[in-house]
Amino acid sequence: MLDSLISILEASGRPTALLYTADHGEDIFDDCRNRFLHASPTPTAEQLNVPMLVWMSEPYMTAHPEKAAACRANRDRNISSSRSVFHTLLSLAGITAATYNPKEAVCEK
Repeated sequence: MLDSLISILEASGRPTALLYTADHGEDIFDDCRNRFLHASPTPTAEQLNVPMLVWMSEPYMTAHPEKAAACRANRDRNISSSRSVFHTLLSLAGITAATYNPKEAVCEK
């Protein structure tokens, strides 16, 4: 699905950005513990580490090189996706609001 969305956005030739984050992590029988699902009484790293992806088109990165650079710089930063998603979306869209905190946006330094 993400690949299809990115292909559509890329084909538009416009400055676009896409942010994806899951609502939770998940165990999928991926190690010797045979854990599965989420929200267990003792959460695993797989449940706590929630995926998040920011994709930007070339025209977007050309128009906003500082946002692209900040995303690259923050790539390995330990963040809370649920806390940063709101601020990151506002930043990517160029929207200001009283509740916006650039320190919580992954595309800000």
